[in-house]
Amino acid sequence: MPLQDLVQQDAVDESAEAQAQQEPGHDERAWSRRAIRPRYPSAARPRIGPSGRFARPRAGTARLVTTTPPRTSPALAGTLARLEGARALDGAVGAGLRALAPLGRAPALDAALRGRWLGHAAHPMLTDIPIGSWTSANLVDVVGGRRGRPFATGLLAVGCASAVPAIATGLAEWRTASREDLRTGLVHAALNAAALGLYSASLACRLRRRHGTGVALAAAGTAVATAGGYLGGHMAIGRKVGTVWT
Repeated sequence: MPLQDLVQQDAVDESAEAQAQQEPGHDERAWSRRAIRPRYPSAARPRIGPSGRFARPRAGTARLVTTTPPRTSPALAGTLARLEGARALDGAVGAGLRALAPLGRAPALDAALRGRWLGHAAHPMLTDIPIGSWTSANLVDVVGGRRGRPFATGLLAVGCASAVPAIATGLAEWRTASREDLRTGLVHAALNAAALGLYSASLACRLRRRHGTGVALAAAGTAVATAGGYLGGHMAIGRKVGTVWT
């Protein structure tokens, strides 16, 4: 049922968009200025309270809420909505928030991790270094041959080391997110932690001259990191999660 509602919402959005494009003076850049429309199964469509925020859903309604660009497939949008509404994750989310509670008592450190010195969240920028290093290691594995092995090993080491500040800034952003984004962020973090474990194991194997196993582990790490990266992009772009200092 939720997927059918999402398909119907897609049809409404696409019809409205096509009609707007036919109107005189249509601006192709309007998408960049328009807030991304949330998509909801009709039974879970939230009410807007007096403050402009989403009101508490009516009793008995499922809380399946997500914000996706209009061209996102209904199946993927439905998966994201179910993830954001997964109350089974709330126990782990609560444990994570309790573990990070000391950060709230260190405002200077918290502000630094959330990019006050930069003007906006530092986490997206810092993820480029480990992702780029690990991806480059994969490429060297494919085209570098035996001569490329030391370079691939070095790139893996750089990626694992540079993941530390990326993790720290990500956790600082996560603890300030909304309930739905805390759930998505938890899965995002779990996938990235698994990817870091695979890359670290790959590095250890290479240092022990078990190159073939190391290559396989790095490839698996890339697959897991790609899934985690998609959720990170959904949060940063679709959900607008991230500190902006004013």
